[in-house]
Amino acid sequence: MKNKTTLYVSDLDGTLINSSYMISHYSIDTLNDLIARGLNFTYATARSYHSSCRFTRELKLTWPVIVYNGAMIVEGTDGAILDVQVFCQKSSRMIEAALAKYRINPLVYTMIDTKEKVLWHWRRQNDHVKDYIASRRGDLRFVARNDDESIYEGSIFYYTAIDDLSALEAVYGYLKTLPGIICSLKKELYTDEYFLEIMAPGANKAKALERLKKIREYDELVCFGDETNDLEMLKKADVAVAVKNAAAKVKQVASSHAGSNDEDGVARWIAANFHDYIDN
Repeated sequence: MKNKTTLYVSDLDGTLINSSYMISHYSIDTLNDLIARGLNFTYATARSYHSSCRFTRELKLTWPVIVYNGAMIVEGTDGAILDVQVFCQKSSRMIEAALAKYRINPLVYTMIDTKEKVLWHWRRQNDHVKDYIASRRGDLRFVARNDDESIYEGSIFYYTAIDDLSALEAVYGYLKTLPGIICSLKKELYTDEYFLEIMAPGANKAKALERLKKIREYDELVCFGDETNDLEMLKKADVAVAVKNAAAKVKQVASSHAGSNDEDGVARWIAANFHDYIDN
């Protein structure tokens, strides 16, 4: 009889990453010890693989990871792309028309000749985008363009706009009315700016977990989250764990609760419960 494989999946920001903008040494050491003892652990984040590695590089991951809110699945060891959900041309044109109408200059995440790139119109960038780009200096994915048309090159899988809430509310409201478009508008945890993120229909964490199962099989899911973009993933889980600092909606769907991200809630919950779910 085949042993049951339980996969543990954690969100990063606000869940595994603490308010000091790091994963604590305790969480890193505890998770690595449990991985060495057979824990199947990965993460699902709105971040890119490159961005998440700033926090997770010390984790000895053996499973693929879910990035861009589920738009992409990559190898946890080296970031090799295993799966990406791109926009169809019709959806891209609707989104780009809406962004132009509301004078939004996006960061455009795209595949060009099998390479992941981030394009933006540098002449139209606001201060929030300038700061974002500056914090990623040296990242070869980022390519500045100087016209509106060329930023939409390649097979696009993600759009991001960074601005004040007042600048993004109207376009967000409009995008939500478009068929087959997934979008979110939320405040960045560590600054006062807002991120508008636009994904293809197959791009959320729950759907990415379904696609991951075709890449690497598992039988049971234990998921951890704190924000509304974790809701579908938590609803899909066999055990849904909300950290103490989670939004009220997240706590409502959770079947279990953990300490906050500042209390190493994820690592402590797994350490206490791992043997309850280990393969028999």
